[in-house]
Amino acid sequence: MKTTISFILLCFLGLQMHAQPRKSDLSPEDQARLQSKKMALALDLSEAQRLQVEKIQLNEILFHQKMKQKRKTSIENGNKLTKEQRAEGMEMMLDRKLALQNQMKSTLSEDQFQKWKKIQMRKHRKTKKKVRKKIKKHS
Repeated sequence: MKTTISFILLCFLGLQMHAQPRKSDLSPEDQARLQSKKMALALDLSEAQRLQVEKIQLNEILFHQKMKQKRKTSIENGNKLTKEQRAEGMEMMLDRKLALQNQMKSTLSEDQFQKWKKIQMRKHRKTKKKVRKKIKKHS
């Protein structure tokens, strides 16, 4: 019995030591660098393209962190968004997505851009699926 418990404990500690760091543990610069390198592998980017994508990703990460902090403080203060504020926020996010798409289009070749769009659509579907699953679980 003791050997079984110690074996399980040893396995658990071993898994903890090899766990990947969470995104929140990484600086925005590191996150952007990792994302740009992943995109470089997936899209076969040149070094100049990778650096351009890294700058774009860094701007997006910083913006999302700022918005996340803003939402967090709003929730802590007990403020709820009005319909107008919610619509304004959704419009702003769509504008940001269009701007990101235009930046990527100017940075990537046509084939790379098409691949990037397919990857984005897969991510969108995957995220939507997770949200639906989470909603089902809680209802």
